[in-house]
Amino acid sequence: MVRLISKIACFNLSEGTRLLLRASPVYEAVNSWRIYHFHDTSITAGMRRYAIVEDKELLRENASNIAPLLLHMRTSSRVQYESVVRYVQALMPAFEDFILTPQTVRNGEQCIVRLDWKQRGTDYPMPPYTLSDGTIRFICLAVALLQPEPPAALFVDEPELGLHPEGIDLLAELLISSSRQTQVIVATQSPLLLNHFSVEDVVVARWHAGATEFERLNEENCRQWLDDFSLGDLWAKNVISTQNSAL
Repeated sequence: MVRLISKIACFNLSEGTRLLLRASPVYEAVNSWRIYHFHDTSITAGMRRYAIVEDKELLRENASNIAPLLLHMRTSSRVQYESVVRYVQALMPAFEDFILTPQTVRNGEQCIVRLDWKQRGTDYPMPPYTLSDGTIRFICLAVALLQPEPPAALFVDEPELGLHPEGIDLLAELLISSSRQTQVIVATQSPLLLNHFSVEDVVVARWHAGATEFERLNEENCRQWLDDFSLGDLWAKNVISTQNSAL
């Protein structure tokens, strides 16, 4: 189920009420929400750079702490770590494992690590810049969706960017698996990704009268189409549209 929850406006509340809200389970849950898009996969992106090993609790929105989190998962959440490795191997058969070797800097005052990896058939360490944009984005998505303590709600913006069609199949599997642990909301324009979901999973965002409206598909109206077409087909053929509410 997809739930769309409006933001809480706190600017007119008294200081006492704010403190009470911040102490509440609702505040803690909302404060843990994360929005992931991973659009910046450039050579200088945080996901390709060193990060301090202590930054390991929750994947940051730009994945700048992906290496420390994976290092922590390898020692404390082995099942989730091995799941990430298997998904990356399925996408890139040449991939064997991550090489997460902390380095001490600043006269021993700080320990850092980056996303090096090992290719099958060689012991040469491969640095993060050797990963393609699509591959490193998929690794970030896999870690976001398989992290051992996920946020109360996880928002993912256009996760299909740069992915091979087979990668989109793997991504859909990850999204469905993660949705059993936490609320997952995905913004996508991919017919291939849409094909993996049901009518009740889809909310269409439409611009109407100067505002964005969110509308669920009408399952009865869709049924007559789905005998011959997939949801992705209906999106690609503009039967499901952001301009009208035919379904």
